[in-house]
Amino acid sequence: MSFPPARAVGRGPDWYRGDCHVHSVHSDGELTPEELAVRARAAGLDFMATTEHNSAAEPGAWGHLAADDFLIVLGEEVTTKTGHWLALGISPGEVVDWNHQVGDALIGQFLVVRRRRRQMRPQPSSSRPGWRSARRS
Repeated sequence: MSFPPARAVGRGPDWYRGDCHVHSVHSDGELTPEELAVRARAAGLDFMATTEHNSAAEPGAWGHLAADDFLIVLGEEVTTKTGHWLALGISPGEVVDWNHQVGDALIGQFLVVRRRRRQMRPQPSSSRPGWRSARRS
């Protein structure tokens, strides 16, 4: 199986259960990728997304843990000047620049560049819904 896969095998159109915000020991988490995958599968999850802070997943840390019935999505929790967001579906080794803030259009530029490459489109998502930064611009 190539990693990340171009398409998940899965069950076809259905509801899938997963975790889109996971940190391992490679960021500020306490568990190894292996321990996270074991716990996710034991909890009945179909997928999980790696979201280390402002860094790419360690090469080779996740690919061997994926299977036809368990998808691992590469991502990053981008910590910016004005908050956090999740970039999901990024390429191995890819790091999203953190040096931007709300309203400067860099997030949109990143998504446009990715769409032009016709690769997997990263999906931005709030990493802390309902959380507000103490600093506002």
